[in-house]
Amino acid sequence: METPGSELDVSPLGAPLGNLQLLIGAETRGPTLPELYTEAYQLAVQAVQEDTNGDHHTARLLYCEVCEILVKILKLLGPGEEYDLVTRKSSLYSQRAELIWESRSASTTPQDVKEIPQYERLAQEAQFAFEQANAEIEKQHEQGALDFFTDSADLFWQAWKSAPEGEQKGSLKVRLGDVMSRAEDLKGVPANSTPLLKAKSGAAPIVSGPSNLTPQELQVLKTTMLINNKKYHPWSDSDVKDLLREKGPFTDPDGMLPLSDKQISKFGSWKRVSQIMENPKMICLISSTSIVQDIVTDFVDDYLPVSNTGTLMCTFSTNKNELWPSIIEKAYMKLMGGYDFPGSNSGIDLYALTGWIPEHIFIKDANFDAEKQWKRMMNGQRNGHMPDEEADRLGLVPTHAYAVLDLKEVQGLRLLQVKNPWSHKRWKGPFSHLDADHWTSELKAELNFDQFAALKNDDGIFWIDYESVCTTFDTIHINWNLETLTHRAVIHA
Repeated sequence: METPGSELDVSPLGAPLGNLQLLIGAETRGPTLPELYTEAYQLAVQAVQEDTNGDHHTARLLYCEVCEILVKILKLLGPGEEYDLVTRKSSLYSQRAELIWESRSASTTPQDVKEIPQYERLAQEAQFAFEQANAEIEKQHEQGALDFFTDSADLFWQAWKSAPEGEQKGSLKVRLGDVMSRAEDLKGVPANSTPLLKAKSGAAPIVSGPSNLTPQELQVLKTTMLINNKKYHPWSDSDVKDLLREKGPFTDPDGMLPLSDKQISKFGSWKRVSQIMENPKMICLISSTSIVQDIVTDFVDDYLPVSNTGTLMCTFSTNKNELWPSIIEKAYMKLMGGYDFPGSNSGIDLYALTGWIPEHIFIKDANFDAEKQWKRMMNGQRNGHMPDEEADRLGLVPTHAYAVLDLKEVQGLRLLQVKNPWSHKRWKGPFSHLDADHWTSELKAELNFDQFAALKNDDGIFWIDYESVCTTFDTIHINWNLETLTHRAVIHA
């Protein structure tokens, strides 16, 4: 993408991905001064209400949006009493937003590293080995699975020995029994015969290439493993075994990643997640075993950049204990050379993360077929850029990514449900929360849309019709899942 722009990322589960780029160079008038005052007042009232109700996260976002509008008002005002009044109001709202953020940071950031008891650390390692054993079974690597089951049983046994008397010790004993039973079933040996802990296999560990690649395919990977002056070797099962041999928290031997200029200006320190989160988890809602890396190794530790006010300076989840956005971003930034990576487009990023084939479609091209692309976009996604005045009128953000949550064909309408990752600031055109003309009670019921709740709470989620997409956005980036394609050819240049 030659010009960075606002992005709409469509990601229905199991479907191809893509994005749309906003129209560049559209000429339209900006909002008038009375319109800006009205919008600022409404948002300020809502911000104070949410602040009073204790929803400080939403209040902070609203205060920030009020400040943005007040800055636009100041650009239209000349020096005088009104200018000074708006300046003071903007300063007050800005200070309140900053105070909320600092209070949130102070209340959720532990001051000291919490030492994990040895038995808990051993149990975590045992669970990791158990999950890897199940992954080996899925790949039909029986010996590899048995080796991991053996490691898991050994670690659970060590954890059980070091755990204090009580419920946790009993739970570890049950887990140990489960692992031993699974391993004995795999071996086809009765559970009361040779103890598993004494039956360490003498066979060499499996060292297979990713997804059982052929020697020729592995050679292609080896010749292209130099990325940004770092070598990323093809993944092998022995890499997982190496993780089990790590003693204590992993520290990346490549050192800390280069930071962007903006991060450097506010940088405080690098902190492990145990210093930032009370009960960190990689993924809270789905199993971490669903993330599989088959192309290159890319190890990162859990040190994350923290500002001098104690806030994270990287992508993070709204769930304060969820790690995967921060860790996956760090792994990708390492691959790209650091946090000072200049950026790319969603098609390139999704290809790097998923391996799905990127495609670039120009909406303004004479050959663009809106009907055909809608059918394809029922399984797709998008990104874009437009002037600030047009973006403000429509409620969109220039140079920004949006996620498409759903696509629907209802009552002859083609609609997309979109989310702004900022969790506020929405589309203001047809089928928005402000639209009083197009929404009917039947349509609201079919889409499970509560317009009153949407008016009251700006969570960044909105509906937009496909026709508006075609007139507002400029390009489409779609990434196609290889598993959905009936024909496939691979060419190495």
